[in-house]
Amino acid sequence: MKKTNKYSEKELAEAFIFPRNASAKEKALADKDIAMVRMNLIRNMSDEQKLYGDILQLKYKLDEYVSSSAYSHKYTFGFFLAEYLRLLNKKRKDFAKEINLHETRLSRILNGVEEPNRQLIYRLEYHSSRLIPAISWWKLIEKGMEYILLNDVKTQNKEHSKVKNRLVFGF
Repeated sequence: MKKTNKYSEKELAEAFIFPRNASAKEKALADKDIAMVRMNLIRNMSDEQKLYGDILQLKYKLDEYVSSSAYSHKYTFGFFLAEYLRLLNKKRKDFAKEINLHETRLSRILNGVEEPNRQLIYRLEYHSSRLIPAISWWKLIEKGMEYILLNDVKTQNKEHSKVKNRLVFGF
């Protein structure tokens, strides 16, 4: 078989792989150039593109939290919904109208007084053009509920006392 490449494998690799032996000064200059290109790209983004990116970032933050084993009292459903509203730059009243929800109920959900129902979660999914799917919102609720079920000893004991004739196995 006739060799058609006029470049060696090493020359081809060097043409596509950045050398690792750059000096600190060269690395700093390259980092500065990359930062400038990135800033120019960001400056030239439309408001719609920025919002899209911000909502995706929120979705990834939500999904990362839900998939982690750690629980945080900070990252509630209300926290993520408030972040969504902040990104939209919407007032609660206007957003409540957009998703056909009473403003008072939205406030209760944002403050953790009330849990959202499935219908609201579908509305949030649709409002975000499915960037944040309903299942992500639902998993957030489940994570909070799991924490409560594992740690609310006071309510567990209260409810245990209401059970009569519980099953007892003798083996």
